[in-house]
Amino acid sequence: MTLMKLTRAFLAISSVVLLSSCLDYDEEMHIHNDLSGDATIKVTLPDVLATKFASVQDEFSDEKIRKRFDTLSGVKLVDYSLNTTGRRPIATAVIKFTSLKKLHEAIQSQEPAALLLGSIEVKQEKGITTIDRKLGTVVPKGDTGDENMAMYVTHFDSNLAHTNSGFYDGSHDTVRYRFKVDDILSQQPVMSNSLAKGFPWLLILICLAVLGGGSYFGWKKFGTRTVTKPR
Repeated sequence: MTLMKLTRAFLAISSVVLLSSCLDYDEEMHIHNDLSGDATIKVTLPDVLATKFASVQDEFSDEKIRKRFDTLSGVKLVDYSLNTTGRRPIATAVIKFTSLKKLHEAIQSQEPAALLLGSIEVKQEKGITTIDRKLGTVVPKGDTGDENMAMYVTHFDSNLAHTNSGFYDGSHDTVRYRFKVDDILSQQPVMSNSLAKGFPWLLILICLAVLGGGSYFGWKKFGTRTVTKPR
């Protein structure tokens, strides 16, 4: 039942991919230490698709999108907007997810979404959590545009032990990827990021406080004691 609800929730967003792969895709995601997080997804349709988009515009209405998310468990719609004032319709969705597993299930339940949203795999070994996200795992229904781009920005709460991103901002633990949609289909790139297990700073501070307190009281008790010389 949950997968069916997730399928309906992602139907409208993935319908853009069904129309054609001639689009620009922008995503900004924040992944927390417990692998929950949030994402802002923006899909911009090119001018040549404006007439086709009109036939499914009702599926992108604010009311229908929010209704699909209302009963979801694990994936929540925080905000949604549809801008059709210009020649290029823009759909923007802000979502929160309780885990990457829930997000993966939502994507895979609606196959067209996997074109740009990808397949997510999480592996944990020796204190290292590796998140692999493979793109382009489905074949689109239409032709791809030569100049259409997909941009992915991901922020992490943890330090990265490894990344295959060519654009890594270590001061903010942020990675960026940028692909041509054509390359996503032909190469099926994998965005791979490994999170280092953080030091238990709170436990370390408590231990230091205990040791420091013990040393201080030991010095007070024994270090200042007067030694009486024998007569």
